[in-house]
Amino acid sequence: MADFGKYRVSDSSLSAMLQSIPAHIIIMDPDLNIIWASDIAKNKFGNNLAGRKCYEAYHGRSSPCEPSPCITVLAFRDGMVHEQTAVMDNYGKRVYFNRTANVAMRDPDGTPIRVIVVSRNISKLNDKDPLIRNLKRLLPICAACKMIRDDNGHWHQVEKYIQDHSGTQFSHAICPGCAAALYPDFITSGKRGL
Repeated sequence: MADFGKYRVSDSSLSAMLQSIPAHIIIMDPDLNIIWASDIAKNKFGNNLAGRKCYEAYHGRSSPCEPSPCITVLAFRDGMVHEQTAVMDNYGKRVYFNRTANVAMRDPDGTPIRVIVVSRNISKLNDKDPLIRNLKRLLPICAACKMIRDDNGHWHQVEKYIQDHSGTQFSHAICPGCAAALYPDFITSGKRGL
């Protein structure tokens, strides 16, 4: 039972209110378990969202997203509202989302114990919108091998992609960290690389 001043709202009524919002909505606990999901979220990612870790359900990962924490983790850490615009691949087509994470519930000490994440598909915004223009300039890059995916879903070496799209020519060098790792017997400290 939720208490809104003189009005009390049952859990089912609160759920119905959240379901009426035309957005992908989830509520998570501090361990990143999804404890509630809207029907829109379930339709997109499956009825079994509740009880799963967000990084498993959305990214097929076995551990939280790195290197930088997601907006949900940030909201749990500092109790503030965090917003992000993300680009996701949907079967070779870019889909643009605006995501907001906010603390939905705190314990008696004020520590966040529930965060609500609302994601809205903004792909249909006009191409003249500066946000969409900037998003279209983003390049999907593999977090592991650093290859770049083009608008047709094909993967390219970063040098080849940039050369083909800008005419830039590359010369190769080795940074100090890689030089030390690759050639430890030949590198002395203080050099700037090869």
